[in-house]
Amino acid sequence: MIVSSLTRLTNADDFSSVFILRKRFSGEFINIFRKPNQLEYNRFGLIVGKKINKKAVARNYMKRVIRDVLRQFDNSSKLDIIIQVKKNFHKKDYPLVKKDIHSFIKTHAK
Repeated sequence: MIVSSLTRLTNADDFSSVFILRKRFSGEFINIFRKPNQLEYNRFGLIVGKKINKKAVARNYMKRVIRDVLRQFDNSSKLDIIIQVKKNFHKKDYPLVKKDIHSFIKTHAK
């Protein structure tokens, strides 16, 4: 799954349509919401709120980690996916975050 500007959810309507469907997966560090789309590729949205960490550097790190994990997968399931961080994580937690995303992809994004 390549995460480029074309494959990102950017406007509020796209985000709200995924939230309305309420298909949700919960991991230790993240919540993942999903909705089928009519496009030929997956689209992704990332949410890391200020409640998780007030420092922009830390929030950007979390987004980079998630995008990096998503780049490692080649999947053509045609989904709109929103990944919401629910708990602050650091470098030592990378394997756990990766495991959360792996388990979502194994079970829901076939």
